[in-house]
Amino acid sequence: MSTIAPAIEQSIAQGMTARGIDYLDAPVSGGDIRAQAGILSMMVGGKVPVLERARPVLEVIGRRITHCSPHGTGQATKLCNQILVGGRLLATCKAILFAQEQGLDPNTVIRTIEGGTGDS
Repeated sequence: MSTIAPAIEQSIAQGMTARGIDYLDAPVSGGDIRAQAGILSMMVGGKVPVLERARPVLEVIGRRITHCSPHGTGQATKLCNQILVGGRLLATCKAILFAQEQGLDPNTVIRTIEGGTGDS
């Protein structure tokens, strides 16, 4: 459930498969609070039959379990998620800086945006 490079994940999977061990990459998204509530999103790479055998265990912490395809694709999907998270954070910082440059109170701007299309 770690987030690692897809190529490393594929290498690990090859080593496990060579030893006859079933393996999935299954990074998660959602943070501590969602983990405790058992409602994480999980991006799974690996064989479908292995996923289906593991599903009851994965469902303890994950509500949305998506099969992404072969080994490494769960990791690649998680990295796409991280790009979006980073992009939103960067955009938020830029908006706050712009508000300050325009002489606006950033807290007022944030409260105004909340609930609108910019609230993501």
